[in-house]
Amino acid sequence: LKYAPYLTNRALCYSRLNNAEKVLKDALASIEADSNWVKGYYYKGKTLKMLNCKQEAIDCYRKCCQMNPQQKIYEQVLKECLGENATSSNLTTSTTNNDEVVHYGVKCDVCNCCPIVGIRYKCSQYSNYDLCSKCLPSNPNQKNHKETHALIPHKQSMVQPTSTSALG
Repeated sequence: LKYAPYLTNRALCYSRLNNAEKVLKDALASIEADSNWVKGYYYKGKTLKMLNCKQEAIDCYRKCCQMNPQQKIYEQVLKECLGENATSSNLTTSTTNNDEVVHYGVKCDVCNCCPIVGIRYKCSQYSNYDLCSKCLPSNPNQKNHKETHALIPHKQSMVQPTSTSALG
């Protein structure tokens, strides 16, 4: 069990060098060494955020908050990752089944998240206009989208991943 703190200390050094690959390797190894070592999940989340895997990072930060709720740093990084949509209810709530659907290779035309995780909204008139569920309540009529065009929800992934994840 003493191995996990060593790995996360080394992950800290690698994160300061912006070496995401080595941070992730050490974070995953620390979790494997001790599944209750919260800093392993923290550095895994930090790396996933660096790699633009935002939903996976959010899941790691939620786990940190659940494992160690008195450490406000975990709540702070989770709020930063969630952005303006952060509320007290979605800080510790795990994702629902609809939130787990991943639309690979699809980018939201408002916030530019890719892939879209959760319900994907497509314009009924323009096949190249996609919206994530987080941007729907905001202003989906940005980027030349007309409010007279209906947005159709797609709960099933319409595009499959072309290869396995490099994070494996």
